[in-house]
Amino acid sequence: MQSWVASVVRQYPDPWFWLHTRWIRRAEMRRIVKKNLDFTEEVFRQYDQHRRMT
Repeated sequence: MQSWVASVVRQYPDPWFWLHTRWIRRAEMRRIVKKNLDFTEEVFRQYDQHRRMT
């Protein structure tokens, strides 16, 4: 089952990206809030960074 789920996530990563907690950790949220950054921009920045690595 795990292999099947992993293959689906690899094939269609966009919907799963938002559900996985590793993208925005509590420390990241604190940094975003403390520096008054735009949450959406930070999520997309991390997403773009991840896409470049894969």
